[in-house]
Amino acid sequence: MYKRQLKTLSPAVLDLCKKENALMTEYEKLLASARIEFDGKTLNLSEIQKYSISSDRNVRKSAWEKIAGFFTANAVRLDEIYDELVRNRTEQAQKLGYKNYVQLGYDRLGRNCYGPEEIKAYRDQIARDLVPVVTEIKKGQAARLGLDGLKFYDDNCLFPDGNPAPEGDRETLVSQAKKMYHEMHPLTGEFFDFMLENELMDLDSKKGKAVGGYCTDIPDWGAPFIFANFNGTAGDVEVLTHEAGHAFAGYVARKQKILETRCPTMDGAETHSMSMELFSRPWDPLFFGEKSEKFHVYQLEMALDFIPYGCLVDEFQTMMYENPSLTPAQRKQTWADLEKKFRPWIDFDNLEFFKDGGGYQRQHHIYSSPLYYICLLYTSDAADDLLC
Repeated sequence: MYKRQLKTLSPAVLDLCKKENALMTEYEKLLASARIEFDGKTLNLSEIQKYSISSDRNVRKSAWEKIAGFFTANAVRLDEIYDELVRNRTEQAQKLGYKNYVQLGYDRLGRNCYGPEEIKAYRDQIARDLVPVVTEIKKGQAARLGLDGLKFYDDNCLFPDGNPAPEGDRETLVSQAKKMYHEMHPLTGEFFDFMLENELMDLDSKKGKAVGGYCTDIPDWGAPFIFANFNGTAGDVEVLTHEAGHAFAGYVARKQKILETRCPTMDGAETHSMSMELFSRPWDPLFFGEKSEKFHVYQLEMALDFIPYGCLVDEFQTMMYENPSLTPAQRKQTWADLEKKFRPWIDFDNLEFFKDGGGYQRQHHIYSSPLYYICLLYTSDAADDLLC
């Protein structure tokens, strides 16, 4: 694997890599700059998510209109950033002797047991066999909501009284997570105490903070670090299981002397996080109380829903790097076409930004972690269920 990764580095691409990092940072800062006026508050993109899944259809529609408004206002620069990233990565690939960025991206991710052809077959199978199944599940969701069909702003609202939300604020949820990990195993309890005692979690959503959540590593400290944006949704609990699954694996491996052996590649690491989402299921009442069974339905339906979307993201990226000269308009048309292939149940109504294919600009992996997204699906069979 490391011989493969050595092919991906050279002084010849150093300046391009620096520029690539600068573009990714600009993208993240642009998303973090969002100031959306809603419900008498000024919200960022993480905070408005709670409203985008509201049980009140008018509220969630209005929230998505506000989100679309932010992206529409910044669409030109977002187009430019992505165009520069595609061209930059393509130039890196050519300088390193690759046909295009696709195989270079796979090599940089350490993929040594499957390649683009295997992933294409996987995506095609999902489109053929699973998309019809999810379409039927979505019909059931619409009926549950009392709707004839799902609009874009309905897609992530699964229950008429709203999705299951955790009980308590950030402090309460962290306290319950501590209880869970102590009951799970002495080592997981030791791990979570280490995270708390060393303040290795930044969980609150703040103005100007980068969106999303992830786990990273601080090698000199031999410590994992969890970054997130709590917003009062089920995603807060998923941070304390999914990202903590990554962190626990990092904690266990932290004393290995060879830094490169602490992580089995980004693809393999997803088995740690997704497994922890399942290991933690017996403790869900700590977070959701009487809504635990409702959360389990939500968790599994969202897991199935995610698979076609993950394939959409991967096929889009693959097409972009195989055809790096596409215009911004052609990229958006490609995304719109793939929406119909992988998520045919969605009606975009009058949300022009999303209807016209601008939705890819919301998915920060497309800008900042090229070709990574498919590993959340393709390698997760080891976790027994496809959860993300």
